[in-house]
Amino acid sequence: MNICIFSRGHISQLRGGVDRVTTTISTALENRGHNIFMISVCNPVENDKLAKNQFVLPYKDILCDKNKNFVIDFLRNNKIDIILNQSDVKAILDLIYNTHQNIPIVSYNHGDPKAIIKGVRDNWDEWKLKKGIFFGLLYPYWLLRIIYQYYIRKNYAKRKHIEYYEKSDAYVFLSEKFKNSFIQFTGLNECNKLHFIGNPNTYPNIKHEYNTSKDNLIIFVGRLDFQKRIDRLLRVWKFVYKQHPDWKLQIVGDGSERGFYENYSQKLRLRNIEFVGACDPTVYYKKAKIICLTSSHEGFGMTITEAMQYNVIPIIFHSYESVTDIIEDNVNGILVKPFSTKEFAKKLSKLIVTPKEIEKFQQNIANSDIKEKFSIERISNQLENLFQKLIYASN
Repeated sequence: MNICIFSRGHISQLRGGVDRVTTTISTALENRGHNIFMISVCNPVENDKLAKNQFVLPYKDILCDKNKNFVIDFLRNNKIDIILNQSDVKAILDLIYNTHQNIPIVSYNHGDPKAIIKGVRDNWDEWKLKKGIFFGLLYPYWLLRIIYQYYIRKNYAKRKHIEYYEKSDAYVFLSEKFKNSFIQFTGLNECNKLHFIGNPNTYPNIKHEYNTSKDNLIIFVGRLDFQKRIDRLLRVWKFVYKQHPDWKLQIVGDGSERGFYENYSQKLRLRNIEFVGACDPTVYYKKAKIICLTSSHEGFGMTITEAMQYNVIPIIFHSYESVTDIIEDNVNGILVKPFSTKEFAKKLSKLIVTPKEIEKFQQNIANSDIKEKFSIERISNQLENLFQKLIYASN
């Protein structure tokens, strides 16, 4: 098969989770004899470069006629059999739909179907944290603004989901547990174009075994934006670090809110905490005993499966449906009812002071089916089967 992958950003291991997943999938499909081509809107990030099979749209205006002509010629000249859309940018979907020449379109949604709505709560909390006294003084204004934002976002998200579903031959979510949420939210009567394929393990060659030689280290790995809600983790750490001075928290990643989180950490007078910036998280997975995730919503939580490949114990708010695809509560991880930071801190502290519980969780993770369940071989098989089915139907 000749497969063309569309994305907003240039696909690179130096970028975020979707890029690492795309790189893993494209490499696996290439190893199976398929030809992979990639088209992005943005140029490579600093210190990175285009691979031989990666191309960038010639013009910034995504829907301009010159870009459309470029894509039409590209798809025809490279005899593309299937289009894989990894972007949530509507203009990219429209570009693909207007140029696809009857080539089947598979669109991925890497998030929670209700992510935009759940993000309204994050906006409210962000205003409270950042506006200070002005939030209280202008409370009626912020209340009206959040109500307006909720209805605008709800209608926008519904229309966007429906459009992605209608313009794609397959609309893929990362978990079947999002199915009911999607149907209820969109009101669609049929959903035969919905498919569910999880993210593959991005460290396929790791030997998944029990390891007791780890540091007293807790980590967060991910983008430092407000959706990840690291402010909650910092408030958790405020309760925990005083009771457990021999433990350390490291924040691995970078993003638009790093400065805010560093200042907030200073405001809370936290100790034994370090912001290490963007880097390969492998070294931290190898050292850490626990990983925490405190976001309001996720599509999958790829850093969780990455960490579990190194027997890191996940503690997560049960804030999205697909988390139970990965974690069985109190067996291979801990789920906390959202969004009590006190309850989170309580469960974290209880684990820290119980070495036998840590060993039990580590052993259960080592014996779990995470490696097989999300193996690149299994995910590749699912994708190949879907692609072949769609190509057969289009002929």
